[in-house]
Amino acid sequence: MQTVRFMLLMPWGRVGSNLLFAILRQSAPMKLANESLNSIRTADAQAAWFREFYETDAATPAHAFIGSKQNMLAVRDDAAMTGMIGAAGVCVVRLRRANLVKAAVSQIRAEQYAAKMAAETGERPWAIKKGRPTLGRAPIDPELLVKRIGIMEECDRRLMQAFEASGVLDIDYEDVNTALDATVGRVRDHLGVPQASYKVPFDKATPNRLEDAIENFGEVVARLADTPYAGQL
Repeated sequence: MQTVRFMLLMPWGRVGSNLLFAILRQSAPMKLANESLNSIRTADAQAAWFREFYETDAATPAHAFIGSKQNMLAVRDDAAMTGMIGAAGVCVVRLRRANLVKAAVSQIRAEQYAAKMAAETGERPWAIKKGRPTLGRAPIDPELLVKRIGIMEECDRRLMQAFEASGVLDIDYEDVNTALDATVGRVRDHLGVPQASYKVPFDKATPNRLEDAIENFGEVVARLADTPYAGQL
């Protein structure tokens, strides 16, 4: 059986990637890695990891499905990574979110949630498992938010420049949020992964209305008022 290699690639985070990755995990036995490039600091070391993980030099790979979830913020050399993905025949799913304000707010809240849970349980989960308490309303530092929006915008630009649109499957966060079954079907078809029943292991971490998530919402509105992102609140 021919090995299927794939990568879910996102600008940074908070695009529904944890949910889709968890569902793919339920689809078939797989060798998977979750944002492993984060801790690898050089392009050469990332290339070595890529070859080893994806078994690119193996005459007969040990796994039928080999996949990872990565973010562009962690990639040290865009051209090198794109070249390796193409040479190894890795199928790419490009996960994006048009509303950068909501993405950045969600990223900050995920960090807050992880810190809260670490203090209470010793664990640092970024996704909220079904039945677990949510973060609730929390303050957001407006300057930190603006900085995070800028990082996400730059990473999104890099992601879009790295691949030809015809060679990837583009999934928007709203596809995941509003039409999960259809989106999962599209992703599985693109990757050649079996269609199977699945369970949703996570709850939505951030309310759709940002005023329900941000304790100092008025302060945030005032900070973004003269920026291109004001309309995304």
